[in-house]
Amino acid sequence: MFDCPFCRWIPQYRGLIPNFVTLRCSRACLLVLDSALALKNAAGREQFKLTHLIVGSMMLARMLPRALTLFKTAFSVASARFFSIALFALSARHFSQHENGVFIYAITLPQLLIQLGTIGWLNVIRREIARRSEMPANLFKGFVLRSIQIPLLPVLAIGVGLVLFSFLKSDDQSLFLCAAAITVVYAVVAILREYLIALGTPAFSIVASETIPFGFASICIWFFPPAHATGAALLFLLGLLVSCGLQIPVAMRALKPYIKQGRPEYRTRSWIRAGGFSLLGFGGRTVLDRLDTIVLATLAPAVQFAHYNSAQRATVLLMVAPMVLLPVFSPHVSKAFLLNDIPLLRREMLLQTAIVATCVLPLASILILYPDAVMGFLFGEKYTTSNQILGLIVFSQVMFALSLPWSNLTLMSDKESTYGYAHILVLLLVFPIALGMVQAWGAYAIALASLVANTVLFSVFFGLGMYDLMVDEGDAYKGACL
Repeated sequence: MFDCPFCRWIPQYRGLIPNFVTLRCSRACLLVLDSALALKNAAGREQFKLTHLIVGSMMLARMLPRALTLFKTAFSVASARFFSIALFALSARHFSQHENGVFIYAITLPQLLIQLGTIGWLNVIRREIARRSEMPANLFKGFVLRSIQIPLLPVLAIGVGLVLFSFLKSDDQSLFLCAAAITVVYAVVAILREYLIALGTPAFSIVASETIPFGFASICIWFFPPAHATGAALLFLLGLLVSCGLQIPVAMRALKPYIKQGRPEYRTRSWIRAGGFSLLGFGGRTVLDRLDTIVLATLAPAVQFAHYNSAQRATVLLMVAPMVLLPVFSPHVSKAFLLNDIPLLRREMLLQTAIVATCVLPLASILILYPDAVMGFLFGEKYTTSNQILGLIVFSQVMFALSLPWSNLTLMSDKESTYGYAHILVLLLVFPIALGMVQAWGAYAIALASLVANTVLFSVFFGLGMYDLMVDEGDAYKGACL
């Protein structure tokens, strides 16, 4: 008997499987049992059936934990998106459109600064921690230490910069001080979130890092509505502090065995290089996602910014499926690439794409068919005019959702440079469009630019992913056996 190179959990059951049974994989990476000896007599056929039952049970036992993880992660993401919509819906109803725009700015600006300030290490953390069993213990300890030190230094510098800038803005000083504190704490929450995802607890990481901050602020605004946007931002900051208090003990308990290892080994230059290319990609992606914050809030009235942001928040449920899949599938995709497991990669990508399409397309149809009802129900009658740009935003988010599994494949397969260059080139293409048309077309220009960007990125990552996966299966089989 030889071990199936794609289903490496078989060796632990070696004693249960008859020695004359040969195991190998089909194109779909399903076990096929083949034994001429087993078919010659009745006793052999009984052994063949028993083996088939054992292997089938093992496959089912292996699939159930993944399905359970997907279910728990789906619930976590859905709760996070619900409270995210609830928070901004409550702020839209409670504050004036100007105050609501200020509150949105206080929350979205730190999100932008975190992606830039952590210099691409959030992606590197998820990928490397997922490979901890294949890394030497000393090297893994060195990565853990560097993954805390390097990303937090620029974030602290950004926080100090916001504090100094607040003294130049006497009217909005409290707002920028609050944004500085949110930026630093939010960065710690984001780093811990990536650790917990890679350590195999994606559902808890999402609940702690997203559901609790947004839920805490939403409940407080509902029962104790603040008078100004700064008060609402402080409530969100308190939620982030609660998130840190929950995540730190769990992460420390999981990492404690590795931290106790001997002298750490560092590959700082290699990790910084990977983080640098990831920064190009994540920075470009973040700027594309925050075109409204960068361009619309600067060059157009706050009312336009509030309308665009509200329409975008209405489409947030379209991102639930990919947000569920990426934390669950990323460690498996990373390991499969490391082991040159091309058939497994094909299966993982096909499954992710099918789930995203099945979940996203029906929701997108509802948003396109009933824009007035959706915007009026979520944000009130004064935001029903946002339906003029809702269709473009829906199409843009659909393309973004479909591209996420394939862009994640690029990252998990050590192609950070490709990921970075693609986003920068697309940003150079659409940013002048948004900048040139925003004063004439307002929010419509930002929606159009986002649609062009997400369509081009989907085409690039899907094409590159398919090219990488269309290799000769015999070569992939040989590589997996090595």
